[in-house]
Amino acid sequence: MKGIVIALLLLSPVLVFAQGSGGGSASTASLQERLGQSDILFTQGKFADSRRIMDELMRSDGKDADVLWRMARHMINDGDGTRNEEKKERLYRKSVEYSEAAVKADPRDADARAYLAASYGSYAMFAGGKEKVKLAN
Repeated sequence: MKGIVIALLLLSPVLVFAQGSGGGSASTASLQERLGQSDILFTQGKFADSRRIMDELMRSDGKDADVLWRMARHMINDGDGTRNEEKKERLYRKSVEYSEAAVKADPRDADARAYLAASYGSYAMFAGGKEKVKLAN
């Protein structure tokens, strides 16, 4: 039973994207399919493969909130994975840019807002005292 629950959790992004919105266009379906593929790869820890899909989507759909918050997720993940403090700060700052753009693209997108909070939290480790207070607000 525990294995089934874990499998469902890992596949939940796939199930959501497979259902789609019902009335979307072919390009929307294609975007949702590619996002679903990227999510699966990310969940499997195949970050480079997931990132390649997201880089393609940034070129074609770079203003879409779903694409932008996933790029923020990649920046946080990449930042968490490096020991180079300058690179880490740069990646976290980029995650803030992507997530702010995602919220601007769709203010009602809960994932965009969640990654905005996560981005601010990651970047705040490098901010001074006054900026930390600003970020918290």
